[in-house]
Amino acid sequence: MLMPWIFWSVRRLILAEKPWRYLLAVAFSMGGLALTHNITLLFATPVLLIYTLVIWWQAGRRFGVLTRVGVGFAAAMGLSAIFWLPLIGERAYLADTAYEVSLLFMPENVWNWSNFVDLHLFFEYTFSPPYQLGWLQLTLAIIGFALARRWDGEWLYFGAVTLLLSLAIGAWTLPLWFSVELLQIAQFPWRLLVITSLPLALFAAAPVTRLSVSWRRAAVVIALALLIVIGQRPQLDWIDTLPSDSDAVRLSSVAQFELETGSLGTSSAQEFVPRWVEDFYYTPAPDDGEPADGVEMTVSAANAFEVIATVAAPSDTFLRFATYFFPGWQVHIDGATQETYPTTSLSLLTVDLQAGVHEVRLIWTGTGLQHWAEAISLITLLLLAILCWGISCGAGLGCPHCSAWLGWQRCSTRPHRHRCRPQPSPSPVVTSSWWDTPRRKTTSSC
Repeated sequence: MLMPWIFWSVRRLILAEKPWRYLLAVAFSMGGLALTHNITLLFATPVLLIYTLVIWWQAGRRFGVLTRVGVGFAAAMGLSAIFWLPLIGERAYLADTAYEVSLLFMPENVWNWSNFVDLHLFFEYTFSPPYQLGWLQLTLAIIGFALARRWDGEWLYFGAVTLLLSLAIGAWTLPLWFSVELLQIAQFPWRLLVITSLPLALFAAAPVTRLSVSWRRAAVVIALALLIVIGQRPQLDWIDTLPSDSDAVRLSSVAQFELETGSLGTSSAQEFVPRWVEDFYYTPAPDDGEPADGVEMTVSAANAFEVIATVAAPSDTFLRFATYFFPGWQVHIDGATQETYPTTSLSLLTVDLQAGVHEVRLIWTGTGLQHWAEAISLITLLLLAILCWGISCGAGLGCPHCSAWLGWQRCSTRPHRHRCRPQPSPSPVVTSSWWDTPRRKTTSSC
């Protein structure tokens, strides 16, 4: 859903007369992609960077344009740092199971000449890998690309991306997928369809732009929409569903799902386990014995990130919590932070406990890297808010006070609110070296 917004906002940031309006769109759409699907971001980023250079080259190759696009990309990185920075920096905390799963699944999730297109009259949705193109989708894209009669760099680039990424889903590229660990993060080569779907949609709609009469355009748009909806409409009556008393997914719902399907959990989970886990079974194999008998625990408060309890132990023992050992969890006993360690084959969080009655507090504090990432995201959000405040005066970044981070007072174009009023000067229109936006030179009277 975010892909069209990302490419559109980057294009407008390069070509628009008032490009600063689209910086926020770039920041939030790209940042949102990082937060929603990092695998798509992995493949979309190089495609987007090259697209940026193509549009920049067509627009006159002004370096000020690249500067503002770089600011937009940096803002997107800053907003989403809370997610991608720990993802990269703490990857060593996770097991290598994800890569092992990828190597197992990739051979059955690639295209060959017999399975890349669904030839049914109405697209047939199945759970059988790999995902396919619809014959209608492909036919409309090919016809639209030809009828558009566009041979500029942008159009040809979209065509090249569609062709190359489609070839990359083919079985002949498996040696490349197997040899590059970064690519194995995708697990399924057909995930590249997320990228190619955008240019395919643009190609299908391209003939509309060749029509000059408005009613003809409307008729073709309606006809295309009806054709696509009818041909590609979901037909899901064949899917087996499990009965549920409500739409809420609770622990009881998960237990029912596991019982009726024989699966552990409601989704793939093994690739997300910490590296200390030795075996993925819900019943841990003890390695250091069991806690002492007679330990009594009374929980006074609990949620997903904190547990507070009073524990009475007749002798020195240890407490083992039903959660994974992972940096970021802390245990406080009588207010003092204790050293934790993993035990059992499931690497459960464990802490030593002396005899007596103690107040035990288990709390998720996060890691140092996570705190830095949070700070970067908050600072970026603050800077974007200041930017919004600055451009809201109506003069955009052309206002000398707002462009200097608002100085010591806010400007406004409305006379009755002016504290610092830009006054027009008879000098000719000039171009900002930063935003390359034509504006009339002004002076201020404070």
